[in-house]
Amino acid sequence: MGFLLLARAEVSTLEINVNQKKVALPYWAPDMKSKGGVVILFGDPPLYGIQFGKSLAEQLAKRGWSAVVVTADSGTGKDSWIDQVPEALAALRQKNNNRMMVVHYGNKLRVTLDYFSKPQSKKVNGLILISAYDKPEQKDVLDLLKKVNFPMMDVVGQFDYGFVLKQAKERRNQVGWEEKNYQNLSMPGARHQYWYSTPLLVAYLNGWMLKQEAEEPVKPPISLR
Repeated sequence: MGFLLLARAEVSTLEINVNQKKVALPYWAPDMKSKGGVVILFGDPPLYGIQFGKSLAEQLAKRGWSAVVVTADSGTGKDSWIDQVPEALAALRQKNNNRMMVVHYGNKLRVTLDYFSKPQSKKVNGLILISAYDKPEQKDVLDLLKKVNFPMMDVVGQFDYGFVLKQAKERRNQVGWEEKNYQNLSMPGARHQYWYSTPLLVAYLNGWMLKQEAEEPVKPPISLR
């Protein structure tokens, strides 16, 4: 039992094609039958976010989720990192994941909301914001947030950066009271990097994601002979 608790989910790569270019994303396969797929978007510089990203993906995989990480600096040339999102979602769906989630951590929140507020965006079953913000602050974020038509969870650390807490409070005040699919959570004792709070955070995320309705697998057509 002790070995199982200490076992680490192994990282591999998930290869996708973006505008005819191959991109290899860090990927953690689940330790059991997959509960669903999670694309983790990191807007903060790698110096601040990547270790938390790896830890989050690894612990989600240990709980049965297929997790892939996309960082804001991973775009190549004119291609934006957000261009990798639909391809990453499609690749996870091909692994028989019927419940698809997106996690956005840190900066560049508007980029994510702008994509998912559009009717032609890839459909997901839930969007989780973790210490999400824009620097400089973007005035149309609240309008974009209202256009996202699937469940959202908005998480901040109790001792997060002041500007992160300020923007989260604005989202909660303007959207939370009128949107039944919007929930917010302040993680007790957590700072922006979630150094010692990741296990508790993952427990919350796992429970919330499992409550979201999964897509029914498409049945093969009946062959009439």
